[in-house]
Amino acid sequence: MSLSDQIYSGRSDALRRRARVSRAVGAFSGKWVILGVTILLMVFIGTNLPGLVLGEGGPGGPLKLAILGPMLLFIAQFHRYLFRGIFSAPELTALMLLAIVSAGWSLDAAHTIERLFPLIVTTALAMTLGSMLSVRGLIYFLATIGMVMMLASLASVIVFPSARGIPPWEGTWRGIFNHKNGLGSHSMISLLLCLSAALLSKGWLRVVFGAASLIAFVMLVASESRTAQIIGMVGLFALTVGFAYPRNLALWVTGPLTFAFMVVFGSYVMISTGLADPIFEALDRRATLSGRIPLWQLVWPQ
Repeated sequence: MSLSDQIYSGRSDALRRRARVSRAVGAFSGKWVILGVTILLMVFIGTNLPGLVLGEGGPGGPLKLAILGPMLLFIAQFHRYLFRGIFSAPELTALMLLAIVSAGWSLDAAHTIERLFPLIVTTALAMTLGSMLSVRGLIYFLATIGMVMMLASLASVIVFPSARGIPPWEGTWRGIFNHKNGLGSHSMISLLLCLSAALLSKGWLRVVFGAASLIAFVMLVASESRTAQIIGMVGLFALTVGFAYPRNLALWVTGPLTFAFMVVFGSYVMISTGLADPIFEALDRRATLSGRIPLWQLVWPQ
C-alpha cells in the first residue's frame, strides 16, 4: 500500500470513528432531551400548576388534556418498551384493565370514562419509562421529577398567596397542588427518592439531591399532612435498613413490612376501641380520620 493509500485509509478510519462518536453523542443527548421534556410534562399534568397560574376553572383543564398528546407520541416512539413493561408487570396491566371494566358498574360512568383516558396514558407512560431505564436511572429520573415539584412548590408559596393554604386549612401549605395532602404525599415521595439518589451519587450530584431532600422535608412539615408524615417515617426506616444492610434483602423487605403491619393493625385496634382518642387530640385530628371512615363505610358496598 502506498503512502497516499495509507493516509487515505487512516483518514477514512478517523472519519468513521468520528461519525460513530457523533451518532452516539446525538442519540445520548436526544434521549435526555426527550426525558427532560417528559419530566416537565409529568410535572405539569400531575399538579395543579396550570390552575394556580391561569386561575381555577380557566384553560388549565384543556391544557392538561392536550399534554396527553405528546405523551402518546412518546409511548408510540418507544412502544417496544411498553410491550416489555406489559409482560414484565402483569399486575399493573390487570389493574389498568380493572379500571377500564369498572366503568360498567360506576354510578357516574361518564365521569369514570373521562378519568380513564388520563389514567391509561400516564400508566402506559410509566410502564414505558420503567422498562426503558435501569433501576439507578429510574431513581435519578423520579428524583429529578420530585426535585422539580418541590422547587416549583417552594416558588409558588413565595409568589402565590393561595399556595400557602386555602380554607379551612389557611395555616398549611399546598404548593402547586390542589390540597395540602397532595403536597404532603408528593413531598414524602420526593424526600425518599432524593435521599436515595443522594446516597447513590457522588460529588456535586450528591449535594444537589441532598439539598432537594431538605426542601422536600420542609414542604412535608409545612403541609401538616399527618398521613404522609407517618408513611414518610416508615419509608425512612425502610431506607435506613436498606442502606445499612444492602446485602440482606430478606431483612430489608420483612423489617419495614412488619413495622408497617404493626402500625396499621395497632392503629385499627386503637381507633376501633377508642384508645386512640387522646393521640388524635394531641395531633389535632379526629378519630374518624377527617370523616374518611364513615365515607369508606358508605362507599364499600358499592
